[in-house]
Amino acid sequence: METNEKVDETIPAEIECKKTEKKLNKALARLNNTQKGFFTDFKKFMAKGNVIQLAVAFIMGGAFSAIVNSLVEHVFMPLFGPIVGAYDIAGWTWTITDNLVIGYGHFLLALINFLLISFVLFMIIKLMTSTQSRIDKLVKKGKVPPAAVPTPEPPKPTKTEELLEEIKNLLAAQAKK
Repeated sequence: METNEKVDETIPAEIECKKTEKKLNKALARLNNTQKGFFTDFKKFMAKGNVIQLAVAFIMGGAFSAIVNSLVEHVFMPLFGPIVGAYDIAGWTWTITDNLVIGYGHFLLALINFLLISFVLFMIIKLMTSTQSRIDKLVKKGKVPPAAVPTPEPPKPTKTEELLEEIKNLLAAQAKK
């Protein structure tokens, strides 16, 4: 009797184990499909030009920051140093107590860097705007043919827009009947 009882006890356990295994396999399959969809979507997202342009702009911004830092440290600060009586303003501190020292020199350097970067970006945008307005004036006067001015191509309609246009045309055709 003992063997029969043990067999009876193991059969439900085996059935439960198989059910659990099936549930796990289904969950793993869903997870794999989700991951595949996620990575496919991520790959499409990364392949878009905007993301690549953003990455290039970010890298160029880092390089531009290094140029501005060098400009501040090696050009402006030696000129600014004699005026304020010290060359190394990064070491400027304000001691309130022995334990409380505020180093505002690094903040001043960061502020100068920010103002220089802002000024350079302002000048670049101003140059681009004035160049575009000059081109527009020349086109209006007829000195430059419009074909010589590069114009961006209009974006191609998406599948949804094409389908909506087709539906609109069918509805218009039905309304005429």
